[in-house]
Amino acid sequence: MKTIDTRSAVQLLLAVATLSLSAPAAALDPTQVIGPESCGECHKAAVATWNKTKHSTSFDQLHRMDRAKEIAGKMGIRRIKGEALCQACHFTVQLEEGGRRPKAIAGTSCESCHGAAKEWRHLHNDYGGQEVTRESETPEHRKARLEKTAELGMIRPDRPYEVVSNCFQCHTVPNEDLVNKGGHTAGSAFELVAWSQGEIRHNFFASNGTENRAAPKQLDPQKYLRFKYVLGRLMDLEFSLRAAAKATQPGVYADAVKKRVEESRGRLEEIQAQSGDPRLKELIAAVLGSLSGAELKPGNAAPLLKAADAAQQTARSFATDFDGSSLGGVDALLPAESAYMKSTVD
Repeated sequence: MKTIDTRSAVQLLLAVATLSLSAPAAALDPTQVIGPESCGECHKAAVATWNKTKHSTSFDQLHRMDRAKEIAGKMGIRRIKGEALCQACHFTVQLEEGGRRPKAIAGTSCESCHGAAKEWRHLHNDYGGQEVTRESETPEHRKARLEKTAELGMIRPDRPYEVVSNCFQCHTVPNEDLVNKGGHTAGSAFELVAWSQGEIRHNFFASNGTENRAAPKQLDPQKYLRFKYVLGRLMDLEFSLRAAAKATQPGVYADAVKKRVEESRGRLEEIQAQSGDPRLKELIAAVLGSLSGAELKPGNAAPLLKAADAAQQTARSFATDFDGSSLGGVDALLPAESAYMKSTVD
């Protein structure tokens, strides 16, 4: 990170890092952020879709909302857009060359999910020369390109655990003071299928920007939804446990995170009962077993984090080993399309 007035940049990084203990995803380095307009130079359809979502429109609306002002006042925050605590989840923040402080330049955007892009933006679509297309790229070059972009911080859609981690780090609101003192809601009713298949869906890549598909071209939509549903429920348990580990005293926050963990456990028990896949049943049994020594009470961080790490390992294993083809029994648990977050672009 640059040494130009790094205090504010460091505060931002700390704000994101403290959102969830042992969080698997790294905070965005504001010196490496390029902003959604730069992404939109090539990904026009995806950015056009994003522009109509709450993730985008909140940039111009959030700081004007009475509720946000009320929370800010209770937390002693004067400028919502300039406060690291708010920036961490609600904004994309950039520190330009020669800048003194990280500046909010957009709402939750491309790099919030896929990583700060300065180092990999020109590499991720370099298929081996000006005359080489994505279709004609050699397997060797593709392998090297993907490895290098990952090394430089790109979080591709084929790394679902890493992408979805960014969702849960914010949607669980793992900040006791913000909830108890500021009155912020203690997390969203976030469910991966309903939220990802609604307004934020942006599967334009395979169709060169012409079609916002329900699933990537190479995947069967129903299998894709099953996979996302189970992954989301496993990750909900992990991040709910991480949030519970931050409870230090009785109160609204402690009660809310305890309820979230209990509900998450119940949903995994439903999946275990419905699934016909013995491997998944074993995975869920193992992660539920890890909860036996993790009492849901304030000041019990170590056992709760141990259980969260077990849930993380299970979620990662699932993301690697399953594609949804063996999970037909889960279909009855999938949310109906009417429950999807409102879609603004078909």
